Amino acid sequence: MRSLAIAFLIASSGPQPLPSQVTPTLQDLQRQLTILRRQNDSLRRLVDSLQGRSPTSVSRTAPPLDAQDFAPKVSSIDRGGRSSQIVSQYDRFRDVTIVSLKEIPLPDGIALTPFYTMPGTSPSRPIAMNLFFSSTSTEWRFLDCHNVEFLVDGRRLPIESPKHDGKVGKGSVAETVSFSMPVATFTALASGTIVEGRLCRTVFQFNPEQMFQMRALAARIP
Repeated sequence: MRSLAIAFLIASSGPQPLPSQVTPTLQDLQRQLTILRRQNDSLRRLVDSLQGRSPTSVSRTAPPLDAQDFAPKVSSIDRGGRSSQIVSQYDRFRDVTIVSLKEIPLPDGIALTPFYTMPGTSPSRPIAMNLFFSSTSTEWRFLDCHNVEFLVDGRRLPIESPKHDGKVGKGSVAETVSFSMPVATFTALASGTIVEGRLCRTVFQFNPEQMFQMRALAARIP
């Protein structure tokens, strides 16, 4: 969640950049996330943008939010002296930039990291936003139950089906639950006044500071 800016020694003749429109592969993004994790203990096990999943059904009694008109504007430092916790990492070897928030702590030892990726270093609108939940415990918690729901001011936010992953270590189990959403949907989430969520049976609500950080990330998107 120490600065994440990584400086690499520039060789006299560097590798040719990838085409600006090439979408990073799963393996590319996993390598970059490994670099992020080593540079800051608070950024753990980020995953790449997830693709090819069917969206979950939307509640018939609560229509999905119309996110097209949301455009939050948040400066890096607000009048209360709060600074945004946004970190940006560029890898010149893969020509990929990852922009994320530091981990947002949630109940029951869960952490949330929103992030997006874009090719190159020039600002460009990402294909999607990614939300990444992580948890470490002594046993499997989300293997068979990893559904995610959000309510924004009482209205259900449509999201795609989440993906679960996990690894057993020495006396612990590290799990991740991740999914992607359209940029407009994330902007609607960040623009809410009361934002509640549920991961399996864990219910949470973002506090004002966490909402400030979410809005700051939404405002950072080109």
